[in-house]
Amino acid sequence: MKKITVLSGLLLLAGLAAQAQERVAEYNVRPAVTVRTPLQGDSINFKGDKFTTGNLLKTKVSLDFDGGRYERMVADTAGYVTVAKADKDNLFYLFATNLRAERFMKGKLNVYSPARFEVFVNGESKQVKETAEDSLSQVRPTAVSLRMDPEADYEIVIKLLSSADDKMQPMLKCEFEKEKDFADVACRMAPDMKRRFSLFNTNFGSRASRVSLSPNGKYLLTRYSDNYDVKRSRTRCELTEVKTGRVILPNANEKMNWMPNSNKLYYTVMGEEQNDLVVFDPATMREEVLLKNVPEGYFSWSPTEDYLIYMLTDEGEKVSGPLKRLLHPDDRIPNSRDRYYLMKYDVATGLSERLTYGSHNVYLNDISPDGKKLLCSTSKPDITRCPFSLSSLFEIDLTTLQADTLVAWDAYLGSASYSPDGKQLLVTGSPSAFGGIGKNCGEHPIANDFDTQAFIMDLATKKVQAITRDFNPTVSLV
Repeated sequence: MKKITVLSGLLLLAGLAAQAQERVAEYNVRPAVTVRTPLQGDSINFKGDKFTTGNLLKTKVSLDFDGGRYERMVADTAGYVTVAKADKDNLFYLFATNLRAERFMKGKLNVYSPARFEVFVNGESKQVKETAEDSLSQVRPTAVSLRMDPEADYEIVIKLLSSADDKMQPMLKCEFEKEKDFADVACRMAPDMKRRFSLFNTNFGSRASRVSLSPNGKYLLTRYSDNYDVKRSRTRCELTEVKTGRVILPNANEKMNWMPNSNKLYYTVMGEEQNDLVVFDPATMREEVLLKNVPEGYFSWSPTEDYLIYMLTDEGEKVSGPLKRLLHPDDRIPNSRDRYYLMKYDVATGLSERLTYGSHNVYLNDISPDGKKLLCSTSKPDITRCPFSLSSLFEIDLTTLQADTLVAWDAYLGSASYSPDGKQLLVTGSPSAFGGIGKNCGEHPIANDFDTQAFIMDLATKKVQAITRDFNPTVSLV
């Protein structure tokens, strides 16, 4: 009876051990790649180290299985996968599988092989074995610790090195061992598991960051952001034909923008004195310098393409000495006393004309469709009432240089732009703008200023309509 009890206990322990340690049964295996021993001009390097076969593991090789050929290999009853030994030189084999745990789990991957190898987890080297054994009895496991997040994918790639001088044929066995506190957590191991959609997919990869159509809708300029990891990324631009999808310019200049009417792209380059404005025609694939020595910095084309509007800065008062009088809270900010003003550059004559002057900043919001008026805004501090600043919206008639105030010192204004016919304005702002006509908060006295609303102003009557008062999402990028 005692013998039966002892035997049952041993079987139970064996079952628990087998459950806690699982063998990898299948791998994706890339075809062998030959790697040669480098030419040695000296027996040692400048550090006094001799070259060993294990140093070949430092040779870089692509770990990507998606773009190349590979075969599925199944382990034998002992858990080993065997591949051909190198006849001469050396061979690299790449073995891959995937792990995924249902819940958070800690464990380790035990790798057995008489050959030299390097273990990668999600592309990062975790363990290296630079020695080779003459028999399986001498092989000891190389452990790779794993800390696995719930439902996260872990790609295991093992770079196995087979040398012609090795005594044994290259073999590989992997066993995943869970820590005892996580023995009940389910874990899948397979080389063909479909990946979960994770934060990596949302944060990294290639995506379109900006698109813009030509005025006639025939061409599309797309800017892409390629994010490889936290430290490596790049941006690129591509010009395509909308109807056919044909790529016209695969590596377009990232500073390119569409002209308002002529279906051409423009960008600036450094010129002899200031910047030169270059124009590219997608129809003819020709590029030419349209203007020389245009003002540096950001500018806006007029819809009629006969002038540019840009902004310059008047340097503010410099205070020297141990004390500085703060005129208002924003005066603590560096360069807060500088003032922005608008300039007009005439394409035909090259004349740069100053349009605004005064003690307040002036910003360009839009240009009327006929090019005759500018829609501008200005602001000033108001330290007595929240939100502690006031804004005004006005038009400048470029023929007379006279201003027409549309909205005077409203604390809750945002941006503004003309309608296509130039008879109305689309204005954004807080629900409290225009006397609070956008409020939809019942008896609550204060509206949510982050709930940006859209308003339509009729330029003839100056009447304003809150068009998104009962539209729940906030409005942006209009």
